[in-house]
Amino acid sequence: MSRTFAGMLALALALSATGAAAQNRPPDEKEFVRQHLQNIVRVDPVRLTDPAVTSVFAVPLYRVMVEIGDPNGAARTSVMVGRQGDTLVVVSQPGEDQDRPDILKLLRPQFKLTGAAAAETVQNALDLVYPIIGSSADEKAKAFRHRGNDWIFVRGKFFDASMGFVLTTNAGGTITGVRYVLKLPT
Repeated sequence: MSRTFAGMLALALALSATGAAAQNRPPDEKEFVRQHLQNIVRVDPVRLTDPAVTSVFAVPLYRVMVEIGDPNGAARTSVMVGRQGDTLVVVSQPGEDQDRPDILKLLRPQFKLTGAAAAETVQNALDLVYPIIGSSADEKAKAFRHRGNDWIFVRGKFFDASMGFVLTTNAGGTITGVRYVLKLPT
């Protein structure tokens, strides 16, 4: 989590705290702060409508820009979120080896990963939802390949190894598993 986002999250939590100190304040003071917070904090959600994203992901995805005004300048950060029913979930950038069932839940079950064209669509969707962050070498490393039931999507370099996603499919091309791996198999 970025330092800026962590700071903004801490501010938001502090402003919405219902602890003992907040309970001692008159309710109208708390309401006053909530009503005027929009003058300081701006939240701008933008829905991802790219065809690659909407064909691969089943849930609406939004890049939310959060800006907190300050006399010394504004602090800005963005966060990717998805709407699952009545819940808004953070779509976090992977950073360690792990299975990602949270990502699997976001994918469209009807989408079939059966060939290069579908893999290119997935790669384009990943570019928008999980952009490559790093050097031009990371961008140059971007690729995909197919091995058995696994589709490997290289999203950059980790030291001398490639890192990225491994999407496992069944015989019909339905994605059945998502893993993030820092040292992908060659």
